[in-house]
Amino acid sequence: MMLPHASKFAGSPLFVILGLFTALTVTAQAPAQKLTIFDAPGAGTGPNQGTSPSGISLGGTITGNLTDSGYGTHGFVRTPEGQFTNFDAPGADPVRDAPVQRPSMISGWLRAI
Repeated sequence: MMLPHASKFAGSPLFVILGLFTALTVTAQAPAQKLTIFDAPGAGTGPNQGTSPSGISLGGTITGNLTDSGYGTHGFVRTPEGQFTNFDAPGADPVRDAPVQRPSMISGWLRAI
């Protein structure tokens, strides 16, 4: 059912162009994404060990934690270029981090032992 006042626009070139633009916009595909598999340096390979990413910034910086072969937990930051910085919060195990807030900052929480 077409509204009475809408019929005067149905054949207009502007209406046709807007319709085509809308159809193309809806069907446009997102650019291809790249999947990168990584292990943080020092991550163990046994049961309940390894790398656990937990946050990513819009720029591609990744934060997470790793469990080493002695079941110690450490935080890490991975840059978009693939460089890692492992860290430990003094007096805490495990380290739990949160998503990157700004390009040069991360936030997180810890459990005192």
